Amino acid sequence: MLLPALDKETQQAVFDTLSASCGARVNEAFGEYLVLLWVRYGKIQHAIAAGKVKPEDATIPILSQALNGQIKRLLAPPSGH
Repeated sequence: MLLPALDKETQQAVFDTLSASCGARVNEAFGEYLVLLWVRYGKIQHAIAAGKVKPEDATIPILSQALNGQIKRLLAPPSGH
């Protein structure tokens, strides 16, 4: 599926993010991550076709890194504000 399009460093970063909070269910979480990435990729293809997004700004590695950053922010402890 998308795994060959993701470089090893990106895959490892996502896996590390998920394993820090998912423990024994990390493989399941990684699978869910791949599904979410695939859905986002499909949606961004519509935006590219509509001319709203440039193709070079919506590659799988870029989307993967953005999604990993969003997951990290969701899993981060509250900042205390």
